[in-house]
Amino acid sequence: MNAYASLASSVTLKPDYSWVPSGLQSFVAGILGLLITASVIVLIVGVVKFMFSKLTATLVDNPNGIKILLGVILACVLLGSIAGLVAWGCNLFGTGGITIGF
Repeated sequence: MNAYASLASSVTLKPDYSWVPSGLQSFVAGILGLLITASVIVLIVGVVKFMFSKLTATLVDNPNGIKILLGVILACVLLGSIAGLVAWGCNLFGTGGITIGF
C-alpha cells in the first residue's frame, strides 16, 4: 500500500483569491495600457526609420528598422495574449475546483 494513499483518497484543488487586493486589476490594466501606448509609439518610430532608410537608400539603418518593427510586433502579440492567459488561469479550476483521486 502506498503511504500517500492512506492520507487521503482524493484531494480537491480550489485556490483562494481572497488575498488579492481589489485594486490590482486596475493597476495591471493601467500597466497594460501604458505598454500598448509605448508599443504604438515605438512602432511609429520603427516605420519612420524603415521608410527613411528605404527612401535614402542607406543600408546601415535598414536592418535596425526591420528589427524594431519585428520586436514591436512580437511585443504586441505577447501583450495581446496576456488577457487571454489570465482569463484561462482564473477559470481553470471552475467554481467547484478540481478533484484528484488517488
